Amino acid sequence: MTPFDMAAIRFGVSGLLFCPFFIFGRRTLTWLQSLILASLGGLGYALFVYAGFALAPAAHAGILVNGGIPFATALISCLALGYRPGRRAMLSLVVAALGIALIGVQSFSQGSGSPGGQWLGDLFFLCAATCFAVFGCC
Repeated sequence: MTPFDMAAIRFGVSGLLFCPFFIFGRRTLTWLQSLILASLGGLGYALFVYAGFALAPAAHAGILVNGGIPFATALISCLALGYRPGRRAMLSLVVAALGIALIGVQSFSQGSGSPGGQWLGDLFFLCAATCFAVFGCC
């Protein structure tokens, strides 16, 4: 199955089940806000992760997605919301950045074992983390 097939199954079924609640329920968001959040936190995140799994090992997703979400959230919060992390938060962000950098170095040194290379899969994982971070900050 392609990443698009998996995303269609995942979001098609849940979308059909949730549709009556979305149409008839109370909403505090506009249609545009709902569309943007669903595109980033749902479809964008899932498509990037699924595409990344096709090119890079799952172990990379464990580090890049799970470490990248808090890192990207803190970065977006600093840039857009004026958040200033304390010492402990800054230390944890540095450790996360080092982990992300080490995975990147390892991927570039592997060459192109898969059609697009591991680095492209890792880039997809980072894009997924960024999509979910934007979703979380909104």
